[in-house]
Amino acid sequence: MPSLLFLYCLSEVAPPTVAGFFIFSAVLFLGQLAPLLDVVLEFGVDAADFFRLVCYLLPPLLELVVPLAVLVGVTLAFSRMTSDGEVMALKACGTGVYRLLPPVLAAALLAGLATAWVATDLVPAGERASKQLLFHLARERFARSLQPRTFNQVSGDFALYLERRAGTGENGLWEGVFAVDARDRSRPVILVAKQAEIAAGAGGQSLELHLWQGSLHQTMGEESRTVNFDSFSLSLPVPAPRIVAGARLDQRDKRELSLAELRQAAAGAHDPARRAELVVEFHKRLAVPLGAAILAVVGLPLGLLARPGRRAVGLPLGLAVYLLYFLALSSVGALAETGSLSPAVVWAVDGVLALLAAGLLRLVASPLIDRLFEQIDNLVYRLLSRRASEETS
Repeated sequence: MPSLLFLYCLSEVAPPTVAGFFIFSAVLFLGQLAPLLDVVLEFGVDAADFFRLVCYLLPPLLELVVPLAVLVGVTLAFSRMTSDGEVMALKACGTGVYRLLPPVLAAALLAGLATAWVATDLVPAGERASKQLLFHLARERFARSLQPRTFNQVSGDFALYLERRAGTGENGLWEGVFAVDARDRSRPVILVAKQAEIAAGAGGQSLELHLWQGSLHQTMGEESRTVNFDSFSLSLPVPAPRIVAGARLDQRDKRELSLAELRQAAAGAHDPARRAELVVEFHKRLAVPLGAAILAVVGLPLGLLARPGRRAVGLPLGLAVYLLYFLALSSVGALAETGSLSPAVVWAVDGVLALLAAGLLRLVASPLIDRLFEQIDNLVYRLLSRRASEETS
C-alpha cells in the first residue's frame, strides 16, 4: 500500500508539472523574444545560430520555471485528488496527511537537484557561450561588409583594401592586403601583406586583423621605418556589441562565474561592494535550489485546501507564495549587495518559506481546517438564505 500510494501520487504530480514546465518556459521565452529579434535583424543570424542562441539564453529562465512548474504540479494534483474525494477516502482508511508527504519530498528533491544543476552549471555556461556566439556574429557581419578591390573605410582613421578572397566562407583568407592605420596621427602606419584573416582577439571580445608575409611602414615626424614580417596582428576599430538582451558583453558578468570562480573572485576583490556582490551571488546560487524544493512541499497543503464543489484556492495562493519568495530573495540580495545586510541573510528567506510550509502542513493535518471550512459553509448558507428571503418578501 505505501509503495502503491507513492507511485500513484507521483503519477498524478508528473503530468501537470511537465505541462507547466513547457507552458511557463514558452511564456517567459516570449518576453525575451523581442531582444532576440533585434539580434537576428542586426547580425543576420541564420536558423542554426538562432537555435544556439535560444539554447544559451534558456538556462536563466529555467532557474525560474523549474520551481514554479513543480509547485503548480503538486498543487493541482492534490487539488484534484481532494476535490474528487480521494483524500477523504484515504483519511477514512487511516492514511493521514503526512503519509502523502514522501512522494512530494521525492518531487521536491528532483526539483532542487534540477534547479541546482541549472543555477551552478547551465547558467554560467550559457552566459559565456552566448557572448562568444554574439562576438562571432559580429565578426561575420564585419567580414560580410568588406568588399574586394575597394578601400573599405572601417573607421575614420582606418582603411582596408583587399584584392580578393582566398578562402571559402565569410571568414576565409584574403589576398593582396593594404591597410592604413592613422589612429595615432603622430605615427601613421601602412601595412602591406600577401594574406590576411579577420579573427577574434584575446578573450573573444574584440576583432583583430592577422597578416602574413608583408611589411610595415611607419612615419614618425621626418623619420620613417620599414619592417618586414612573417606574421603581424593588430586590433580593428570595430565596435563590438556591448549590450544585448539587457546583458553587458564588454565585461565579465557575475552570472558567467562558476561557484569556485565566485569564491576566488570574492577573495581577491579589493572593492567591498564588488566583494559583497559576488558573495551574494554565491549564496543565491545555493539558496534558490533549496527554495525550489521547499516550494514543492508548500504545494501539498495548498492542494489539500480544495473542497468538492468549491473553487480551488491553492493555485492562486501558490502563485502568490512563489512571487513573494523571489521578490523577497531579490530585495534581500539587493540590500546585502549594498552592505546593509549580511550576504548570508538570503538563507533567511528559505527559512521563512520552510516555516510557512511546516505551518500549512500542520494546519491541513489538524481537524481545525475541516471545522473552519464547515463554519465558512454555514456562514455562506445563512447569507444566501437571508438574501433569498429578502427577495421573496
